[in-house]
Amino acid sequence: MFSRVGPLLAVGLALLTGGTLATGAGARSSLPLSERVLSTNEIPDYAPTSSSLKPLSLSAYAKVAEISPSLTAQLGKHGFRRAIQEQLKGPSAPPPGSESSSSVTQFRSAKGAASMLALITRDYYSHSPGEGIVLHRFRISWLPVATAARYTRGNVTEYDVLFTDGPYAYEEDIFTLGGTLTQAKFLTGLHHLYERVREP
Repeated sequence: MFSRVGPLLAVGLALLTGGTLATGAGARSSLPLSERVLSTNEIPDYAPTSSSLKPLSLSAYAKVAEISPSLTAQLGKHGFRRAIQEQLKGPSAPPPGSESSSSVTQFRSAKGAASMLALITRDYYSHSPGEGIVLHRFRISWLPVATAARYTRGNVTEYDVLFTDGPYAYEEDIFTLGGTLTQAKFLTGLHHLYERVREP
């Protein structure tokens, strides 16, 4: 949200439960991690700031995402495998200290990914979003295992959706100014991503 730096997943709210490695079958299961984040204009007028993304180890991810040592240890204990965090550039600059991003984290089990989402929902949304920020949570009919929210403050809107599919946890965190990106357009792009990456 507005008062944080980087997405929810990156600031250490991803408290997980472990499990065994889920392998899955079909073409999408072998999709590289770097192709599981948003591509250019998948969300209209938003594009990656880098053309090269490499999966991050736990230590590298903790450094990039500024995760505390205690939460880094929890991630390792409960099945973190690797992650990618992609920064996105939109038609207008986000508020200072914030950025649009698309991220995916691979865990050792679907159970671990789903438990992470449940804990974020329970722990994070039990707190006030901050002074002057209006929080609206919404449901996505075609994405039942998801946490979706829209934050507004003045002319700034943030759409933040976390969802899991198999052993993968995704977060799409998009800032827009002046209502240039409507919720309908955001969800259309999100649906395109989901259909592209979802496990068979």
